[in-house]
Amino acid sequence: MLRWTATGTQRGAFGPIPPTGRVVTYAGVHVFTVEGEQITDLWSLNDTFAKVIQLGAEIRPPCPGAEFGSAEPDAEPPPPSA
Repeated sequence: MLRWTATGTQRGAFGPIPPTGRVVTYAGVHVFTVEGEQITDLWSLNDTFAKVIQLGAEIRPPCPGAEFGSAEPDAEPPPPSA
């Protein structure tokens, strides 16, 4: 297992966030599976939430009753599939 911290300056778009020139620092962890002397599997987790908050993104919870990604917060959820 490897815990790491990265620091960098946003010079290009990060998803929908345009370049800000801001310096951000965030952390993560790599979990390796080693068989013999070779890495055979790798899991990588990082704190993307910390990164986007530092870039100035506004994170809001979904509206009650809204489906994830719905353009209409007050839309009725679809009926359950049979």
